[in-house]
Amino acid sequence: MNTLAYRYAHADTFFKMLESQTLWFSDLRRMNDWDEYAAGFRMISEIAAEEFPQYKNLLNEISPERMPADFMALICSFSLDGDCLSMWRGYGDNGAGAAIGYYYPEIQMQNLGTRYLAKMAPVQGKVQFIPVMYKEAAFKEQVYTCFERVTTMPVQLGTLKMELVRLCTLYKNDFFVDERELRGFIEVNEYADPYTLGVRDSGFGQADYHQVQTCSFGVPAIREVVLGPRCALAEEEVKAKLITCGLPNVKIRKSRGTYREVPTSNGLPPMVSGFLAQQN
Repeated sequence: MNTLAYRYAHADTFFKMLESQTLWFSDLRRMNDWDEYAAGFRMISEIAAEEFPQYKNLLNEISPERMPADFMALICSFSLDGDCLSMWRGYGDNGAGAAIGYYYPEIQMQNLGTRYLAKMAPVQGKVQFIPVMYKEAAFKEQVYTCFERVTTMPVQLGTLKMELVRLCTLYKNDFFVDERELRGFIEVNEYADPYTLGVRDSGFGQADYHQVQTCSFGVPAIREVVLGPRCALAEEEVKAKLITCGLPNVKIRKSRGTYREVPTSNGLPPMVSGFLAQQN
């Protein structure tokens, strides 16, 4: 099983991420996919209306409209593929950026340990990493399992509520399947010990967030960096930066991709040329 999960970034952001060794888990309603959570909730609602109408009130409690008054899902998206063309184009500065590989079990353990030390007692709630589901059939099967378990076993409604929220958080339509997303997420609700939250402008509105350190006890979760197919950074430069950031043992590799952009008549890359043309 691959235990590395990758965050793609522009070259300048890449160095800042190495320096901070911090991840931001943000309100999933403020992501670039405007249908986050709602897509899964719609399918769950349809199944419940047809076969489990007794849970109508419970579904009202986890509707997107009730977030964040009663609960919230904070997410940080990763890819299980550290060298994916669509990811380079969408999130890695069209191949000019880099990807950071995190050993995500280390993030889980460190976050739980940090929260325990802050409270000096066992804590409820933790950072979780679960693959996103892209297939409707597989998603619906999980939904049926949740409903059927509570009808045949003495499962508390609060448990069912949390499981359904989690499922809504983990579904995306198959347009995004190439991303192979591993979703890090934090559940903020009445059952979990409080998280320290901040607010920032996400580009899609004001978003609550929680910062997660990836090197809390001197053991960094960063294990690998992948330089994009068009990345201008030299390996020696990246190695020096890693040493400065206390990451001397991180593996560096170059993307296997061999593509490049064809300059336009004005000598600029197509994306830049197209943008300038729209401004005129």
